Amino acid sequence: MTGWALFRTRLFDDFKFQRKIISTVVDWVVLLYIILSPLIFAVIIYIDVWRDITSYWFPFIPFSAVVNLLLLFSLHGRFRTFIQEADILFLLERSKLYKSLRSWSFVYSLFHLIAGTVLLIIIALPFLVQGYGLELQEILFLLLFLIGYRLTIYTIKKMIYHPVLRWIIFIFVYIFSANLAGSVSYMYLALAGVILVIFWSSWYVMKAIPAKRFYFQEVSDENKERLRYAKFILGLSSEVDKPSIRIGKRPLFNRKSRRFFRKRTPENGLFELLLKGFIRNSMFLTSYLQVIWLTFFAIMVLPIWAKWLVLIIAVLFLQYNSWLRGLFEKMLNQHFFIAVPINENVREKVWLRFKRLLFIPAVSLLGIATIVFSVLAIWGGS
Repeated sequence: MTGWALFRTRLFDDFKFQRKIISTVVDWVVLLYIILSPLIFAVIIYIDVWRDITSYWFPFIPFSAVVNLLLLFSLHGRFRTFIQEADILFLLERSKLYKSLRSWSFVYSLFHLIAGTVLLIIIALPFLVQGYGLELQEILFLLLFLIGYRLTIYTIKKMIYHPVLRWIIFIFVYIFSANLAGSVSYMYLALAGVILVIFWSSWYVMKAIPAKRFYFQEVSDENKERLRYAKFILGLSSEVDKPSIRIGKRPLFNRKSRRFFRKRTPENGLFELLLKGFIRNSMFLTSYLQVIWLTFFAIMVLPIWAKWLVLIIAVLFLQYNSWLRGLFEKMLNQHFFIAVPINENVREKVWLRFKRLLFIPAVSLLGIATIVFSVLAIWGGS
């Protein structure tokens, strides 16, 4: 078997596996009403942006803000190796086949990187052309720079496995790239991108492809990539319990547990217990912040009528949707409350306080953002 044949077999096997994962939740009803409908709406919005950029963008927003967003979205992705656990039995001993498989995997990853970056530029194209007047040559230069930047991010993920050190390098590279994009011409940006592509591709071919020292880490990363859609689907499922796991780590917030309320009552005690559990659980806190952030981003970029429609939907979602109630019940569905039962009257009072605590700040922030961005849109249009 050649390296190309092995790579092709595993690539098709990965496609079939992802198709099976997606087909478990996407039938024709979901495809028609939940996937196709938003895609059609997104295409309509994209066409309307080309026709009337002033309804979706503010002329006073600097070009550096768009570049920063492009750099931020380019942080996603990593090299694929298509290495499996069983390869330790035979593939590591056949160096030629091992290198050939990794070489084709690198070509696939590079093609995937370029395609994703092109798609990102296509999405931002109306703002680049209509909003800032970029020409085709300047857009191509920016594309080359983003490809080199994204290849750098891929390489950092390949070289650095310590999470803290990796994020420190990410932040440094991001800030440096953002400053570079705002201080030099497009031709120099393209030149920097080409140099990065040549340099990191050469490094990968000469150093990363023959390397075997990070075999087990690469197997772990490959399994994460293989299960990415399964993880995403399970993350959206409210029926599947996904407990947050912390081994030997102190919580980020409220590390020193102190009393929130001076008056000790059953209602205050239960409410304090839920608050501490909420802010210390990264899954609960991240889900809540994601709802606010996605709504805030939609309010920022959509036209005026859509901003208020999104705000109304967000208010109804937080007020009447079962998400907050499900979060509340999940926190109370613990073994501790089996031994210590909760009075129903106390339970309902704490639920109202818990609901107000999450509802009022979110709606206030989104309401203020809707008013501010609506005024800015009207002011910018006039």
